[in-house]
Amino acid sequence: MQEQIPRPLPQPNLDTQPYWDAAKQGKLVVQYCPQTGQYQHPPKPSMVGCRFDFEWQEVKGTGKIYSFTIVGPPAHPAFEPPYAVILVEIDDAPGVRIVANIKGVEPEKLEIGMPVKVQFETVEDVPCPISSRRREASPIQVRSVPLGRGSVGG
Repeated sequence: MQEQIPRPLPQPNLDTQPYWDAAKQGKLVVQYCPQTGQYQHPPKPSMVGCRFDFEWQEVKGTGKIYSFTIVGPPAHPAFEPPYAVILVEIDDAPGVRIVANIKGVEPEKLEIGMPVKVQFETVEDVPCPISSRRREASPIQVRSVPLGRGSVGG
């Protein structure tokens, strides 16, 4: 019997904890600077461009696939190849792009510009952003792992 390898999950830290707290409530939040009107993700201790203080702002989570790659040999043994890693550009937070895995669609069917909506799914007590295609007919599921200090991929 083959032992299942646990998949890597995000590890919240001081900078990312508000993001994960909102995710537990099913909300997608990003950092927003009221001084400049700029959004930022992944979370950081201060706004990168201006260094002003920020606030956490809930966004609708609708977006489009900005880019993607198909992974052959797995980067981690918990993921079954081939799988796609996508970059989702969030509609109501200009400049915010979220790295995500995608489920429910064959990698060769992915398209740049494909509309998605971020939601949350709990995996081992950790909320993970999951997107579905905005078209009702065939849902697409996306698991997002923000990059940054203390998180997977950071």
